[in-house]
Amino acid sequence: MSHSPMQTGDPDTDGQNRPTAWAISSGARGMENQCIALAEAAGFAPVPFRVEAKAPWRWLLERAWPLWLWPFGISAALSDTNQQMLDQPWPDLAIACGRQSAPLAIHIKK
Repeated sequence: MSHSPMQTGDPDTDGQNRPTAWAISSGARGMENQCIALAEAAGFAPVPFRVEAKAPWRWLLERAWPLWLWPFGISAALSDTNQQMLDQPWPDLAIACGRQSAPLAIHIKK
């Protein structure tokens, strides 16, 4: 789960770069494939973003998700690889699937 590719658009058949979309998930194939397929169907170049939350964050229930933003911010809960992705230019679209991706998607929306 440590694979997080650089954000680059795939060239279209016309040679133009498509806008990018982060496919945010825990890395489970079923969840990631749904995000990627939706991004491709919408005309975006999908970039897998596998959420790698540090313990104890990955074990918290949904009602504890606001804790991701307080008091240390979301970066305190994410792996170094995820933090590097957040430091890059953000995508044109973010698609999230799964419990661990929801707090990150909410953070990106804000």
